[in-house]
This record gives sequence, C-alpha cells and structure tokens, in this order.
Amino acid sequence: MPSIRIKGGLSRLAGVISIPPSKSHLIRILFASLLLGNRGPRIREEFSNILVAEGFEDMTSCSEDVRAAWDLVNQLGDPSSSGSGSMNTSSGLIYQTEIDCAESGLVLRLATPLMATLGRPVNILVRGTLASRSQNPFEDIFNQLDVDFTYLGKAGYPPFRVCGLASPPHLVPKNIDVEGRTGSQYLSGLLMCYAFLRASGVFIRARDLRSRPYVDLTLDVLRDFGVRVTEPERDVFGFHGDNPVSPSVLQVQADWSGAACFLVAAALCGEISLRGIDLGDLVDVRDAESQDKVHVPRWSREPDGKIVEFLREAGTDILPHPIYPRSILVKKAMAPRAFDISIRDCPDLFPCLAAWGSFISGETSKIRDVEGLRHKETDRLKTVLDTLGRLGIKCWTEGNCFYVEGKDYIEGGISLRTYSDHRLVMLGALVSLRARRDIILEGVDCVRKSFPSFFSCFKDLGLRFCDE
Repeated sequence: MPSIRIKGGLSRLAGVISIPPSKSHLIRILFASLLLGNRGPRIREEFSNILVAEGFEDMTSCSEDVRAAWDLVNQLGDPSSSGSGSMNTSSGLIYQTEIDCAESGLVLRLATPLMATLGRPVNILVRGTLASRSQNPFEDIFNQLDVDFTYLGKAGYPPFRVCGLASPPHLVPKNIDVEGRTGSQYLSGLLMCYAFLRASGVFIRARDLRSRPYVDLTLDVLRDFGVRVTEPERDVFGFHGDNPVSPSVLQVQADWSGAACFLVAAALCGEISLRGIDLGDLVDVRDAESQDKVHVPRWSREPDGKIVEFLREAGTDILPHPIYPRSILVKKAMAPRAFDISIRDCPDLFPCLAAWGSFISGETSKIRDVEGLRHKETDRLKTVLDTLGRLGIKCWTEGNCFYVEGKDYIEGGISLRTYSDHRLVMLGALVSLRARRDIILEGVDCVRKSFPSFFSCFKDLGLRFCDE
C-alpha cells in the first residue's frame, strides 16, 4: 500500500475499533524484562505474563518499533538466537559486534548505553529516517562516562560505535548532567542502564527536561521491577543499588498517541467507540511551564492522554462507554471552540491537533512549544505547515507557537506527501475527512511504525479509500 486514494465527499464515521498497546510502555517493559527480570530464553515465557491492550493479538500484530525491540531483546538475552558475532559477557547480556535498532528512536536510546556496558566495541545501526536524525546528545553523555563514541559515517548521525574506556573497560555509573531539551529518551536510556548496573549513591541531573511524563513512565516500569529511583530535587534522579524483582503480571497501557487520531476523527465527523481506552479515575498533571491543570487517566503515564482534556475543552463529548468495559465513546463536536495549548510534554499530538484546529471554522487556534518538532522523523513543524498550506488552510508560526485558522471544509483533489513520517499519514487521513474531492496519500506504509491496523480501523469506521 505505497499510496492510497481517500474518497472525497465529507465523510461520516461510525463504529467500534480496538486501540493497540502502547509502544512506549511495551518497549520499556521488554527492556526491563531483559535487564532486570528473567534473562535468556525465559524472556519469551515472561512475555506471556504481560497483559496487553485490547488490540493486541500476537507479536506480528505489533508496530514495527515494538518488533524491533522484541528482536533486539531476544538477540541480547537468548543464546539460541545469537549470531556468529556473539559471546557471553559478565553482565549476562549476549555480546554482539553490531545491533540493529531499525527505525525506532526509543530502541536506539535505550540500547546504546547498554552496549557501552559490554566492554567491547559495538556498532549500532539504524534504518530509514532515523539515519537522518541527529544523535549529538550521546557525545556529551559518553564523554562524561568515559565511553568511546565514534561516528561511522556523517558526524552527528548514526550509525556509530560505542566502547567503554574505564577500568574495568565498560560504562561505570557516576554523577552526570543530561541535556533534556532534545527529549526524554536519552535520560530514560540512562535510567534503565544505571538500574541494570545496580548503581548506588550516584545521581543523574536533567537540565531543561521536556516530555517529563515519559520519564515518569520509565520510572514506573523500573518500580514495577523493584528498582527505586528517588528524586531529591526536581529532575535529579538518585540510585540505591536495589536488587530487582520480576513482577508476575504487568498491564500494558493502550496507545494514546494512536488513539488521539481517532478521537479527533470522531470530533470532526462521527461517533466512534474506542475499546481498550479507559478514562478511569482522573488525576491532575501540571504543565511544566504554565502550571495549567490537565487530566489524564491515573493508570496512564503517557502524556498523549492529554488529548481527552484538550478535546473536551474545545467542545467534544468523550464519555465512558455505556456497554463495553474499558472503552470510551466519542461524539462529534457540535459547536467546536478554538484552543490555546502547550505540547511541551506531548509533541506527538501536534499533527492531530493541527488537523482539529483546521476545521474549527472562523476561529484561530494556537499550539505552543513547537520548536522540538524539528527533530522528529522529519522537521514535523515544516512538513505540517507545508501540508496544510497546500490544502488551502491558513497556518503560520510566530516564535515558538503555531497558529491555524479554521474553515468548514477543504477542496482536496491533490496528492500529499507523507515524508516517511507515520504522524503525517495520520494528519493526511484526518484532513481528508473534510475534503470535497479525493486526496491521494503517498507512502502510507510508514504508519506501520506505530499503528499497523490504522487503515483497517478507518475502513471499519466507514472511510472510503482504495489503493492508488
């Protein structure tokens, strides 16, 4: 399905779909199972004790990022799956001369510090758009940890090689500072690594940390495995040499990032039931800068759960489902209102929110803290501006803010690039719902990175499309 044609005519959606498991949560659990729980072939048995979300059938139904994590975890922990370049190490991991992180930034940032614990050089490979995304923060991190870090191609970009230089010749935990403006995944990788090494009496300090709730998700997973990380000061994390334990059962959250697209689709043109999403008890979470209060389900640390409150405040009905357990019902917004929100901690919501603001007719919506979008699979700020502009939607940036002026519908009748970015596929699908004429989306296969059943779900809801 390299390209599809979505039929114009202002769609009306209705039906029931299941949301897949959160790749952010599941990937963290897979790494923790390897590092802190059962190692070796038992990782396969351990996975049977993980309760996953409604949309999960087996590993083949998971996103490409989750499958990349699954393959790597088994490669590092299961001698029977190791290649010719493998050998046992004192850490318990299976040494590989090279590893493949595929196109997953999270897998790359969780795995790279671990490779520096093995005491031998490891080449770290990637694929697709990840090869064009700068990994400069690793330079500063490994310089502080006495780890040799060498680019194998263009400076600043993968692939690269890591190898410990200390005595013994592997990464040794120490007090370090981590730059947090470029995202939280580098910090999450170090938190996992320090826990694996049973670090004690050392601290990691994060400066100007963005996407803090994803760090909280990492801390929750570590806590599930018996590792206590304290925080004597805000964004300063301390370790105490805890011996981990293997939990008997873990509940994997549903994917709020993927669910957000369908919440917006319902708000635009339908009534959709989403299974596997449970509003549950709500807790208050404060935005790091504005101190604005938002609500996310207590069982979900994923910041993209903020989409519930964002849409509610803009006039959308989002209710616990009256029939299905752990499900919600989302109804079309009859009188949508413009919004002014920050995506500092939830940047993946940007394309969906930009689409939503595009159809709040006659009003201008504002999305703050957008500069970090330039470091995603694409320069996501630029590609969203270009995409909406080609559709005749007025949008612009001022400083660190994005503005979009809403209208009732768009004409359509054009082809849209997706820039090999799964979130741009979601944006294209959403704007097509309010198009008078057909829209062709080019290169939609990349949506499998996060949501393999994305178009199957839309088909079940009544979206009309065909291969192009």
